[in-house]
Amino acid sequence: MEKKIDLRLRKTYQSLNLAFTELLEEKRFEELTVGELCDRAAIRRTTFYKHFADKYDYFAFYIREMMDALQHHLPQDAPSLSAAFVHVCRDLLDFLHVHSRMVSNIRDSSMFPLLLDILLDQFTQDITELLRRLRPEDAREPGKLEGIAAFYAGGLVGCYSRLIRENSAVDEAMFLKLVEQATKQILS
Repeated sequence: MEKKIDLRLRKTYQSLNLAFTELLEEKRFEELTVGELCDRAAIRRTTFYKHFADKYDYFAFYIREMMDALQHHLPQDAPSLSAAFVHVCRDLLDFLHVHSRMVSNIRDSSMFPLLLDILLDQFTQDITELLRRLRPEDAREPGKLEGIAAFYAGGLVGCYSRLIRENSAVDEAMFLKLVEQATKQILS
């Protein structure tokens, strides 16, 4: 069952997400302040701090929202879990292309390793939850699902990290093919 969010809160989150995307298109993460994020989103700083500890906490929320949006657009007629997962990965690649300036600013940020860790944590949580739903029998073994999810998420984040580098040797088509193969083996 999907959690209902108050309309005002949803509007606040949408405004923050749009402002954050715009600001990251203009500057690197470490140059962005909570004050200018709030100004751009037309919210008060007290509202921001009511929901988030700092801009790093907000970044994790932003990633969560982005991943939820990508998963929400999954085709209903996906023939398999691996096809659905490839679809999400392809949509994420499209997002990275559309927001290439933002990606460059994140990549060039002195905070890039920390931001990758936040992304890795979010991917690991998503995959762990997916595995809990698909393989409840494995949930009885402590750490098994978390280990599988961490392994798989690490590979995804590592590939995305290489894909966004200038002159990357990683080919997107090959990446998506590997995602499909790995998903069939690991998540099925």
